[in-house]
Amino acid sequence: MSTQYSVSLAGVSEIETERLMLRQVRLDDAHLLLPTLSNPKSMEWLGGMVSTIEESRDWIAERLARPAYDGFLVQLKSIGSGSDHSSNLGDIRDPDSPPKIIGIMGSPGVPRIGYIFHPHFSGHGYATEALQAYLDAYWKHVPPRSSGKGGSFDFARAMTDADNVPSRRLLERCGFSLQGIEKNNYDNPGKGGLRDEAFYMIARPGMDVKTVYIPPSERQRPSDIIS
Repeated sequence: MSTQYSVSLAGVSEIETERLMLRQVRLDDAHLLLPTLSNPKSMEWLGGMVSTIEESRDWIAERLARPAYDGFLVQLKSIGSGSDHSSNLGDIRDPDSPPKIIGIMGSPGVPRIGYIFHPHFSGHGYATEALQAYLDAYWKHVPPRSSGKGGSFDFARAMTDADNVPSRRLLERCGFSLQGIEKNNYDNPGKGGLRDEAFYMIARPGMDVKTVYIPPSERQRPSDIIS
C-alpha cells in the first residue's frame, strides 16, 4: 500500500484556465457533484456510484477526512452562444447562475493523481486542460527531492483500468508514460471483480521519469507486472 504524505495543494484555493475554474471541493458541493457521481459512464471504471445528495455528501466527507487529500471541482466558465453547451451553462461570474460542474480531480495522496469527468463534456479538451493546469500547480507546491523536505517528489503517478482507453489517452496527452500493467490490482464489481490497472508516471519538468528517485512504497511489485 502506498504511503500518504502530508504535502498537498491545500493552500491553493483556485486554479484558473482559459475555459475552466478548479476550486477546492467542500461538503456543501454535494448537489453540484451528484450528476457526475451518479452517472454510470462517469463511474464505470471506479465503482461506488452514488444516487442521492446524502450519499454524495458522504463521498466528499470520506475524502476530506483524509489528511493528504486534495480535491478540486472542475467548473466550466461561461462560453459564447456559439457553443453546443451554451444553452445549459452557468456563468461563473454571475452569482444567480448555477455553476456547471464537469468533474473533480486532484490527489488522493501525493504523489498520486486522479480524476472523474462527466461524459456529457467529453470531446472538447476540458479534461486535458484541467489536468495540465493541476499538474502546473502540483509541481509548484510539491517540493522537489533536492529540497530535502518530507513528502518531496520529482514525479506524479496515476492508475487507470487497463481497458479505460479515454483515460489512458488523457494521461498520455499530458505527458504521462506507461510503466506497466498491474494484474488484478483493484476490485470493480460492476466490471466482474478484480481488474488490471495501467500504471503511469510523469517526471517533474526538466527531468526524466526513467531516472527520478521512486520510494519503495511507490514502486510496482514486479510479480504483478504483466506488460
